[in-house]
Amino acid sequence: MGFNAELISKFEDINKILEKADDELKPLGIKISEFIDYKFDKESLDKEISVVENQLESDLKEIVLHDDYQKADISTLNIQSKIKRYEHDISILESQFTGEQKVYQDYLRNLANWQVRKDEIEGSSDKNGTLNYYIAALNFISEDLPEKLNGLREERLSKTREIFKIKSEIKEFYDDIKSEIDPVLNGSDVSGLNIVSAFYPDSDLAKNILRNIKQNRSGTFFGVDEGSRILDEDLIGATDWDDGESITSFLCKLIDYLECDHRENKKEAPIFIGDVTNNRKELYDLIFGLEYLSPHYDLRQKGKSLDQLSPGEKGALLLVFYLVLDKEDIPLIIDQPEDNLDNNSVATVLVPYIRDAKLNRQIIMVHISEHSDQSFRDYPITHFPPVSASLSFRFLRG
Repeated sequence: MGFNAELISKFEDINKILEKADDELKPLGIKISEFIDYKFDKESLDKEISVVENQLESDLKEIVLHDDYQKADISTLNIQSKIKRYEHDISILESQFTGEQKVYQDYLRNLANWQVRKDEIEGSSDKNGTLNYYIAALNFISEDLPEKLNGLREERLSKTREIFKIKSEIKEFYDDIKSEIDPVLNGSDVSGLNIVSAFYPDSDLAKNILRNIKQNRSGTFFGVDEGSRILDEDLIGATDWDDGESITSFLCKLIDYLECDHRENKKEAPIFIGDVTNNRKELYDLIFGLEYLSPHYDLRQKGKSLDQLSPGEKGALLLVFYLVLDKEDIPLIIDQPEDNLDNNSVATVLVPYIRDAKLNRQIIMVHISEHSDQSFRDYPITHFPPVSASLSFRFLRG
């Protein structure tokens, strides 16, 4: 079946489909012609097909090789036949060469073939599998890629600086509240109490970092104990977490320690970071996201923080903190401080602050041991004897 007949057959199939649909919709009072205006002009189609066929026939005459191209008048030949005719005539002339002429012509022919093959091998920078393609790739890796990588790393550090700036702004908000407390503490006659605020990393930061480092691979962090020591001493412990640039230095140094072996006698041998990490994205998100960095506020007395005090001393310090800050004038009852502190500690830790607080309010101390009274011998003391069988008691002032 020719192209023309096949095309006409398809149009006829469409007509049959429309006619069938029209019959099915008639009971509903619907006519296909009211929605679809379809006309098949066979005469116009024949004309268009004829034009295409004539063009194809004309083009075909230009590429079909004439049977007698070697002898026919060259002016009567098409393009393809002329090319073959010229090649035939050149071949005849070359066959007449002898000696040096023939050697030279062979050389020219071989040189042309060699040049074609050379061009195929060299190719271009955008043609995969060619020499110039691989040269361009190597140049990109050795020259362009490091610069691009450094740019992306600087962009990553810039994001980290922005995160630290926001965290610092949040910390400043709480520091403003702290600044209202500081003058009160500094102005106390029994000073030595202060609040220290600073950024600190989470206690499990080292563990979380090492979770994504292969410590069984040759590198700076090789070995569980030694790798942990280097991370703690050289990196985390050496960082000022209140200083953005110190944090940036920590991050750059950590990446450098992963990409070069900084152990003694290793001469900073380069390492592919992918070989010594388990999940680089998870590691990068961890260290550059700064989620592990939070502000901490430490209540101290004469340089000693709560962590350095015994449980009793911690309680006393918090009580002192309350005595200094609370400016209410209502009476305050302190029940049995000697349960946590010995008499000497009560005298040295609490008494100075109680004396200061008594300027503004009444302080009532409750003791179960009369020996504790020595710390407050300058104050009125009321003794409560043991409760009698009649559930009555008497007290003496003095």
